[in-house]
Amino acid sequence: VNQKGLDYYSRLVDALLDAGIRPFCTIYHWELPQALEDKGGWPNRDLASYYADFAAILAKNLGDRITVWAPFNMPGTFTYRGYGTGWNPPYRTGYDLFLKAAHTVNLAQGMAFRVIKAASSKATVGNAYGMEPVYPKTNSQADRAAAERFHAFHNLYFLETAMKGEYPKAF
Repeated sequence: VNQKGLDYYSRLVDALLDAGIRPFCTIYHWELPQALEDKGGWPNRDLASYYADFAAILAKNLGDRITVWAPFNMPGTFTYRGYGTGWNPPYRTGYDLFLKAAHTVNLAQGMAFRVIKAASSKATVGNAYGMEPVYPKTNSQADRAAAERFHAFHNLYFLETAMKGEYPKAF
């Protein structure tokens, strides 16, 4: 634990509250430490537990003053672009890497929810998702089915695991 880092954020939270600003904490905004990427990054299932430990430390140290937590910012985007298409860091490509990363992040979001709520039962916890409406190109059955699959993949893949503990039925 980096106590100097925790002290910095504790002072920051206090300054925000003193200024009448309610802090919202996004724990992960696409900045995986290189040492963890070197261990395989998000496709490595062990990262779910590492992440939960990190979230617990933050909640224990700041949860008395922060009541709104987003464990992840746009988990579908950083897993797909970072491990599927290679458009974003760590610039790895492979559908299997993306699926492993996405599953690990889904496990991590559930674990983070539990440790944050254990530290602060009044906390509100939920990811920041990037969602968008999906419409079929035509009214054909094939286009409607394609739109539904895209909706499930793009809008529900992480949301339904967080809310229902299962992947969308489309998968």
